[in-house]
Amino acid sequence: MLSDVPSSERLRDLGTGRGLRLLREVASEIRDARLAAGMSQQAVADAVRMSRSAYGRVERAEVRDAGCVRLARICRVLGLDLSLRVYPAGPPIRDAAQIRLLKRFQ
Repeated sequence: MLSDVPSSERLRDLGTGRGLRLLREVASEIRDARLAAGMSQQAVADAVRMSRSAYGRVERAEVRDAGCVRLARICRVLGLDLSLRVYPAGPPIRDAAQIRLLKRFQ
């Protein structure tokens, strides 16, 4: 049924939620690695050329748009390697033409 087709807003919200969960996980791993290495936030921030306060916000997952490049730099300084992959997650958004066609078939 067409009611099963998720709206673009719903998919966006699901993507945002997933992104924020992943960001919190990465931030926690970064913090754990920094502590295990005995490094200060200032030392890591200096190594990646950012302010200590900006680094602290990344480590606390307060920067929603931290970016893969910045996270990869931080990870590398801490002896980590950031990995990013995409996988199919369900039905894609249907455009207006596809929805009209589906209605005709129903």
